[in-house]
Amino acid sequence: MNDMILKVVGVVRSDIKKPSLVAHSGDLNWESKDNPNSHSAENISEIVIDPDYAGILDGIEDFSHLLVIYWAHKVDDLGRKLTRAHPMGRKDLPLVGIFATCSPARPNPVLAIAVRLVERDGYTLRVEGLDAIDGSPVIDIKPYLPSYFFSPLDPPIMGEVCIGGHPQNPRQEESCTSFRTTWYTVLSPLRGRELEREG
Repeated sequence: MNDMILKVVGVVRSDIKKPSLVAHSGDLNWESKDNPNSHSAENISEIVIDPDYAGILDGIEDFSHLLVIYWAHKVDDLGRKLTRAHPMGRKDLPLVGIFATCSPARPNPVLAIAVRLVERDGYTLRVEGLDAIDGSPVIDIKPYLPSYFFSPLDPPIMGEVCIGGHPQNPRQEESCTSFRTTWYTVLSPLRGRELEREG
């Protein structure tokens, strides 16, 4: 297969300096956190977009939540060759293929997470809940719309997302939808907790 070339559109600035879930000895393992408080879901990070992409953020303030797609640049060559692992490094769970996990260690370490947009300041986005470590290259950003990313067969996600209007945007009325989920926070493995099933 042919190689692809990705364009880095921005970079993450965060208090998280080192990954916690890493590939080691043929599996995923947790390493000590350099700053446990920085891994909180309430942590505020910045995404700094390359100014060469003028206009690319226009209108993004109209959304309360974003889907951030980034590159796990600290995954080494051995991690990218990992094909099986215990999900979240939990040895009490069955060993499965990497494509059956959201492990950061994968052939192409592309990770995605839904975050809350706190504010935009020029080419900088301040977001809440981003688990990427400092310096992570950002590949893409999309508005997070439950109606787009989830089929009618999916369980709704716990929480509230404002569709078509940011809570602090006076120009638009908000249309908010409550939703729930049952998955591990595998899109945000550094948080290391599980959302409970409801209903």
